[in-house]
Amino acid sequence: MIHAHALRSLKRTPGFTIAVILTLLLGLGAVGSMFTIVYGVLLAPLPYAQPDRLVSIGLYGAEQRRIGQPPAVFTTYRQFASSLTEIGYYRTGSTNVSMGDDSAAESIGATWVTASMFRVLQAQPLLGRSFSADEEFARVRMRSS
Repeated sequence: MIHAHALRSLKRTPGFTIAVILTLLLGLGAVGSMFTIVYGVLLAPLPYAQPDRLVSIGLYGAEQRRIGQPPAVFTTYRQFASSLTEIGYYRTGSTNVSMGDDSAAESIGATWVTASMFRVLQAQPLLGRSFSADEEFARVRMRSS
């Protein structure tokens, strides 16, 4: 009985009815969008095998700001951290890239990783192969010369 009365009331005021329906649709759309964003950013599992076993260790300064770790810290962890299964090192920054001899160099964001990062993440490169520890240190020696 109450449903019929509500329908008659909504039928008498079509402008109000359309406003209510649009408000409900917008609200439901906003809730759905927010859930999608929150799930994708915070709740979805990381796209790695066993993401619950990954740990990131960082150094923090006096103002609780994260500071970059020198590669020597990675070497120390690798040598003495016996409770960790595998250890990898990465550093983010920027580098200059040029597409040819006559083009201007462009600064892009970059991440440098050790050869062990592929084992840590249990990931394979999309093309080609990953590099070995020997190639990693050869590159470091080449840059310092």
